[in-house]
Amino acid sequence: SYAAEYEIQVSGDAQDWETVYHTEEGKGNTEEITFDSVQARYVRIYCTKRALQWGYSLYEVEVYEAEK
Repeated sequence: SYAAEYEIQVSGDAQDWETVYHTEEGKGNTEEITFDSVQARYVRIYCTKRALQWGYSLYEVEVYEAEK
């Protein structure tokens, strides 16, 4: 099961979150997402709509530093 709609959010303190990516067309499987570089300590995937009735499954997330 996967998210049909979700956001990628970042934070420096795990209290105040900023959305850096949003989609209403989640595809499931492997997705490669890029967005403008931001400075943050925490990253979270905020799922807002399920594609199926069973919830969400997330197996792996990789975050890379922006190339300079």
